[in-house]
Amino acid sequence: ESNLQVFLNEGNDLFVQNLLISGASRSITIGDYDEDGDLDFYNSGGGSSRGLYKNIISNGNNWIQFILKGTVTNPDALGTKIKLKAMINGNPVRMIREINAQNTFNGQNMFRVHFGLGNAVSIDSVAIEWTSGESQILTNVTTNQILSIEEEIPAGFLRCNFSADSINGNYPLSVSFADLSLSDTNSTIT
Repeated sequence: ESNLQVFLNEGNDLFVQNLLISGASRSITIGDYDEDGDLDFYNSGGGSSRGLYKNIISNGNNWIQFILKGTVTNPDALGTKIKLKAMINGNPVRMIREINAQNTFNGQNMFRVHFGLGNAVSIDSVAIEWTSGESQILTNVTTNQILSIEEEIPAGFLRCNFSADSINGNYPLSVSFADLSLSDTNSTIT
């Protein structure tokens, strides 16, 4: 049996134990399930320690979350990096997150990417580095929001993809296809 210990980052390279949950703990999954800007978690341990723990403490800090949708990159944007720069407590702070498939034993955090921003009222810049090699830059972004971003298709990009919708008859055989190709909207496909 092991206890679950949660530590709070004080922001000065100091972590303080914030919560201790007694009982068996296997993994913890973190995310903002109630979309209020703070992180909640689910403990998949056994017995009374298993459960959803909703964060109800408001500390007045600002935040931002990103939901990324890949087009050229995989749809869940796995491997994509988000780099952010903001002024927190009068100091320029840079943060980075990467969307990954698994980040705890027996657990999976949300694909929605969360940044805690302290007293920053806006974000100077956000750089999204898609695994396709393309980048998107946002500037002067407002805090305290969930921002959905779809990967832009690069100029001249073309990926052909077709699927057989239906096959009718014995002979002669008739096949209908659905075009699932992805291309730059400025390029015409015939």
